[in-house]
Amino acid sequence: MKTLSKYLSLVTAMLLLGFSSLGQTQEDIFVEEQGYRVFYSVFNSAFLTPEVAAANGLVRANDRAYLNIVVTQVTPEGQSLGLPASLKGSAANLMQQAQPLEFKEIREPTAVYYLAPIRHTNEEVYNFSVVVTPEGSEAAIEIKFSKKLYVE
Repeated sequence: MKTLSKYLSLVTAMLLLGFSSLGQTQEDIFVEEQGYRVFYSVFNSAFLTPEVAAANGLVRANDRAYLNIVVTQVTPEGQSLGLPASLKGSAANLMQQAQPLEFKEIREPTAVYYLAPIRHTNEEVYNFSVVVTPEGSEAAIEIKFSKKLYVE
C-alpha cells in the first residue's frame, strides 16, 4: 500500500508540475477565481503505470485520455493541496458529438484530484466545459478549453 501511495503522489506531482513540458503556458493550466485555483490537464492513459491504473479502476488504451482536475485554495499562508469538489462537465468534438464527463475521485492521504476518461480518435480536437464547485463553497467555477488528442 505504501508503494501505491508513492505512485499516486508521483502521478499528482507530475500532473501538477509537468505542464510546462507539455508546451502550455501558466494561463492555460489553471483558472483562478474566488480564492481557488482549479488546475486542469489532459493526458493519454498510457501515462499511467499498469499498477496505478489497476489500483484505481482506470482503463489504459490507445484511444483513451484522461482529463485531470485539481482544486486548490489560495490563502495568505500559501496554496493548499487538492481539495474535494463537485464536478460536472462534457467534452465535444468539432462535429459537436458530446460525451458527458464522468469524474472519478482519487483520494490520497493529503490531496484529492479527479479524473474523467475521454475516448477519441487520432488528432481529434475536443472542446471541454467543466463546472467545479469546491466543497463548502456555493459559487461555481467554470473552465472551458480545447485540446487536440492523439492515439498513442
